[in-house]
Formats: sequence, structure tokens, C-alpha cells
Amino acid sequence: MSPVGDIKIRWDVDKMCGDFVWGNNDLETDNGLVNAVLVSIFTDKRARPDQRRPDPGDEDLRGYWGDTYSMVKNDPCGSHLWLLFREKTELKVIPRCEQYVQESVQWLIDDGVVSRIDVFAERQGDVGNDRLAFRVRVYRDDDVIDMLFSALWDGTFSVLTIVVADYAFIDTEAPTGVVLTPI
Repeated sequence: MSPVGDIKIRWDVDKMCGDFVWGNNDLETDNGLVNAVLVSIFTDKRARPDQRRPDPGDEDLRGYWGDTYSMVKNDPCGSHLWLLFREKTELKVIPRCEQYVQESVQWLIDDGVVSRIDVFAERQGDVGNDRLAFRVRVYRDDDVIDMLFSALWDGTFSVLTIVVADYAFIDTEAPTGVVLTPI
């Protein structure tokens, strides 16, 4: 394994979790930025007691156990995206999705890891068979990392499935306006 970078994580759609990537009989590495974004977005941030949870009778506020031992007080890891699991894909959900994602990755800007992060969300598909998709565009030095995520709701069971597209490095001269396209 290369001493530079972090162990590469790839999202497993079927298992709904991230896993390390193996290649050439060794763990693959990347620059760590993609991992930081994935962990920040898909770790369940502890909900406040007044926040509505997906299951009304459920008192579990979730949260990352590592926050108990955080060296920075009141700096929890993760996002509140899990609070949207049983939401209908109504237009009012879009700004909440953008807010939850932006909050989860804001630390990368605050700590000087990146210069800017743009989050765009939209509802895709026909009513009754629609989905919530969001794009995270991360700016660091001369590189831009663009990641597209799509969440599908099954109308019968209200189950959330997250499909993560492979990330790609794109030219910084790309247009600033983003139009999300179906995955």
C-alpha cells in the first residue's frame, strides 16, 4: 500500500455501506478527499430531540459514536440525510437535502482543506417513480471533484436506496451552472 493518501472507499449499493478497495493484492489509495466527503455525507449525524425522525415512534437520535471522543467540542461528524428516509419526494425536501449535505462537508472549508463546495439537489423522474438526486462539487487548488448521488424511494415501502456514481476529476473551466442528469 502506498504511504501517500487514504485507503480508498467505494460505496456498495447492495449493502448500503462503504468498503475498502483491493487491487494488485493490496489496498488501493486515493487522495483522501473523496473519502472525507463520503464519510461526512453518509455517517448519521445525531439528531436534535426536536427533529422529526423517519419513524414517529422511534426515539433513537442515532449519531456517530466517535463524536463522544471528539477533540473539538460541538463538532459532530455526519449528516442528517437519514432524516429524509421516509420523506416523500416533494419540492420542500430539496432545500433540506442541500442544507444537510452542505452542513456535513462544511468542515472541509472551515479547516482549509478545500476552497469551496457547491451542493445542488433536484427531484428527478415522474411523480410516483421519482427520486432525489444531489451533486457535490468540491474545489481544491486547481482540481474540481464532482460527485453525483441519487436516492430512490420505493413508493410501496418508502425504502431509500442510495446509488453513488463514480467520481471524476473535471476541468475547472467547466460551466458553473449545473444541470443534474439521471443516472
